Amino acid sequence: MHQVGFNAEKHHLGTMKEQIQKYVLQGEKVLSELVHGLGEQGIHRKTYTGIVDVYEGVLSVNEIKEEVWTYLSLKNVTDNESYLRYIEEHGELKRVGHYLLTELSDTSMMTLRQMEKGEAFVHIHPARYSPNTFRVKANTLKTAVMVQFLSLCRGADCFEHSLINEARTYLSLSPVPKNTSAIDNTIRKLQ
Repeated sequence: MHQVGFNAEKHHLGTMKEQIQKYVLQGEKVLSELVHGLGEQGIHRKTYTGIVDVYEGVLSVNEIKEEVWTYLSLKNVTDNESYLRYIEEHGELKRVGHYLLTELSDTSMMTLRQMEKGEAFVHIHPARYSPNTFRVKANTLKTAVMVQFLSLCRGADCFEHSLINEARTYLSLSPVPKNTSAIDNTIRKLQ
């Protein structure tokens, strides 16, 4: 499925959980590495503060990519040229090119668009308001990932207000007041 690009670290809840666990196994000594890694890609880019759609369904990353590729193959869309033509003819023009929606076997919707660089030419991510997805602010998700890591390393309560603000400090984000319901809800999803 090298033709299909899917940033799982940004859009797939299961992958996020796996990544957190890998860091937890190494302990807090990798905290700076985690902060650096979170700050360098996808949702976790320091400059990204928008909204992210995250897939939380049962399909693996490979299953998602395989279903998208099967859909395109059945339409005889198997190379960059035919893909560009297909999304221009059947997709919708948005601010950054053409977008096309396709439904997965679990009723989730994926957005397909042109990959900007790399070997893959099909870029996919969960569609807005799709079944089996949730929308979250990037900084909320960054905070929840860091809190989950710290709480698992320390055996601490992940809903402790001081831990949430400590995590935000590592991410160069300002502290939050007592009402942290959006962060708490996202932490629950990461558990």
